[in-house]
Amino acid sequence: MIVMFIFTVEAIILFFFGRFVYSFIRSVKLQTQFTARLKTLCERKGYECEVKRGVVSTALFMASNTDICVKTEKNEYHIRVMPCLYPKKSYHFATVEHVVSWYPQLIKIISKKAESFYNGFTSYRYCPKLLITEVKDVRIENILLFDPAPFNLTKANEHGFHIPVEDGDSIGSYKAYRAKAFLELLGTPAQSAE
Repeated sequence: MIVMFIFTVEAIILFFFGRFVYSFIRSVKLQTQFTARLKTLCERKGYECEVKRGVVSTALFMASNTDICVKTEKNEYHIRVMPCLYPKKSYHFATVEHVVSWYPQLIKIISKKAESFYNGFTSYRYCPKLLITEVKDVRIENILLFDPAPFNLTKANEHGFHIPVEDGDSIGSYKAYRAKAFLELLGTPAQSAE
């Protein structure tokens, strides 16, 4: 009986470890592809692109500085990458710094059973404040980039209700974009003098 329990515990640990490794590799791959596409687009359009942090560190934690800076003729984008390692997870921004994440399908099943299950399958993430320069420039836009994107993305409105966040919507001082939508934004003629 004890031996069977040990094998079960080891199997569970191995499953979660394998799941994390797979999700981490997937995240790094998607962010590497995004960075390559961004650099190619910037080179083609004549924009300046500075990648300040590597994809591995970006996938693991959020820093107080921007991850990528892109300068076009009209705007300067300070991009902060927020990866969602697990594709079935949803993110809710209570504030810019406080994020709740959960698995919607799992919560649907277990929340009917007990409140403690809901609390056990919900995690909280703290996003450190972005160190913004003292100079206020209307050309500078702070971007919160989701790559890989979460299953669902919401924020709290002034009454505390969950409202969906679409590409280009504000989350505090940031504008939220998924990777593909941000590349499409940069590729529009309005960003350049072409």
